[in-house]
Amino acid sequence: MKKLIWVTLMLLSVKGQTLTFENAIDLAIKNDQQLTALGKQAEAWQANSEGIAYWPNPSVNLGLMNVAADGFDLGQENMSMAQVKVTQRLPKKKWVNIKKQQAIIQSERQNLLQKDREALLQQQAGTLWLQIHWAQTKLQLLQQQKAWLKQLSQTVTNHYQSGSTQTQQADVLQVELAANGIEQQLIETKQQQQHAALSLGVKTRQNIKQVLVDETLPEIEPSEIQPNFKLHPKVQVAKKQAAYAELAISSVNENNKSNWVISTAYGHRQDNNQGLERADLASIGISFDIPLFNRKHNNSKVRQAALQADAQHAKWQQVLLDFNNQWVQALNQYRSQRQLYQLHQSQLIPQNQSVIDALMIAYSNGRSDIDAVLKAHQELINQQLNAVSAQHQFAISGLTLNYLQTTNMPGTKSKGAQNE
Repeated sequence: MKKLIWVTLMLLSVKGQTLTFENAIDLAIKNDQQLTALGKQAEAWQANSEGIAYWPNPSVNLGLMNVAADGFDLGQENMSMAQVKVTQRLPKKKWVNIKKQQAIIQSERQNLLQKDREALLQQQAGTLWLQIHWAQTKLQLLQQQKAWLKQLSQTVTNHYQSGSTQTQQADVLQVELAANGIEQQLIETKQQQQHAALSLGVKTRQNIKQVLVDETLPEIEPSEIQPNFKLHPKVQVAKKQAAYAELAISSVNENNKSNWVISTAYGHRQDNNQGLERADLASIGISFDIPLFNRKHNNSKVRQAALQADAQHAKWQQVLLDFNNQWVQALNQYRSQRQLYQLHQSQLIPQNQSVIDALMIAYSNGRSDIDAVLKAHQELINQQLNAVSAQHQFAISGLTLNYLQTTNMPGTKSKGAQNE
């Protein structure tokens, strides 16, 4: 796996190599250490749940009992013996079960966090890639406008030098000022592109600031039907926390129950000094504590655990409410940006281009001034940039909807993964 990633990075470092949307997400997921940590923690909790099921080890005591101190002769006194004693502490009735369930819940919680993290990485890395693509597309548009202004400047200069009465020196300066404005936007856009590239580099743990992204925008088409957010991994994490807190109440209640210990002993006695045989001795017993003095203290712990369980349930409900609000906002953004992009592409940009063409003809014939041409041209630039922004915001909103539609159903993938 490491070799594959290394080869991929070597290819990306080649001049002119482009980074696709899918590759950016794949690198972000493969190089995310938190995903690995969550997987290991899930395995650790699973192992813990299996270990809890076993009883504690019995204790064995070996000793000499009632030996005469004057000669340490086991046959001298009737009650002298060599004794073996075995003691087994019994777990409380439900304690093992509760701790095992809590460990299983924690393991499942880590798996859910891992799935949510993967879906979130798809959204975050995809958004950064789209931001780089937006800046890259904006740079291309600005370069085209810069070339157009350069051509216009040459035309205006030729008219001025030829002595055209309609062309003044101020026209030449206005065109140059407009070109300087484009140059300023180019510098700002390059800074935005580098910032997004550095952020994506942090997310993928790679230096990709010199790598161009693929010019093709991915097809991000989420369903516009509101999903059941109770199936989202992040919501289920909150639900698991509430279930864990509920078990904590039962765990604290177990402290009001007695601890039981079973013990058995076997004592071997030697024959007496006259050669008479002595019977060996065996004993068995049960001991337990009586939880009288800690009950009041334990009751306060039960109340504390109950309040924490209520808090976790409230958090779960709040996460559900937050997801509903995020869905409404993202869906409205998705629809409005799609409509805005379609409006620019189908009407505003073509209409403004027609106005510029007409003004250029009028300017050539002396029936219009350069100021009107430049204003119409600036309006066209703004509309083109707004169209590009709407197109990318539309895609970014789609990624958000895909994340919100992530489910924890067996055999399903997040929408972001499906788009890959």
